[in-house]
Amino acid sequence: MNHEFLEFFEMGEKLAQCAQEQEISARGRISELFPYIYQASKRMSTRAISSFLADNFGLKLSAVGISRALKDEKKHWEWLAETVEPAAQIFARAHGVSAYGILDDENAFLGFSEQTPKVSGEEGFHEYRGAEDFLKRRWFSLDKDVRDSCMPFVPNEDDSESDKIEPEEEPIKQEAKSRAK
Repeated sequence: MNHEFLEFFEMGEKLAQCAQEQEISARGRISELFPYIYQASKRMSTRAISSFLADNFGLKLSAVGISRALKDEKKHWEWLAETVEPAAQIFARAHGVSAYGILDDENAFLGFSEQTPKVSGEEGFHEYRGAEDFLKRRWFSLDKDVRDSCMPFVPNEDDSESDKIEPEEEPIKQEAKSRAK
C-alpha cells in the first residue's frame, strides 16, 4: 500500500476523533433551544441546564448566557413565532381556518389533521404534510405553558382592522380628542 495514503488515512482518523471530542458552541443558536431552556428553567438552575447540555451533548452554553436569554426572552419568542407561523399558514389555508387559531388550540389542530386537506396536487399535499409534521415536532411537542408564552408574538390575522389607526386618520382623531377636552 502507498505510504502517503496511510498518512492521510491516519490524519483523517485523528481529525474525526478530534471533532467528536470538541465541544460545540451554541453561540448564536440559543433561539432554537430557547423553548426547551425556558421549560427546563422552571425546575432547573441555569448552571444545571448548562452542565446538562455540556455533559450530554458537548454543547458549550454558559449559565450566564442562558440567564441572559431568559431575561431577554422577547426576541426568542419572536424567533419561534416567525419559525412556526409559515407552517401554520400552510396548514390553516388547507382547512380554511386561522393560523393563529391552529397554533392556539391543539385539539383543533388534531381534529383538522384527521380531515382531508384542500390542497392543489401532489406538491401541495407534500407541502401540507411537511407543515403538519413540522407543527407536531416543533410546536405541539412543547408544553402548553411554553406555547402560551409564545402566543403573544404570533401574528393574529383575526385582530380587528378597526382597532388600527391609519397614518392619515391619526391627526383627525387627535384633533377630535383635543376638541372634546
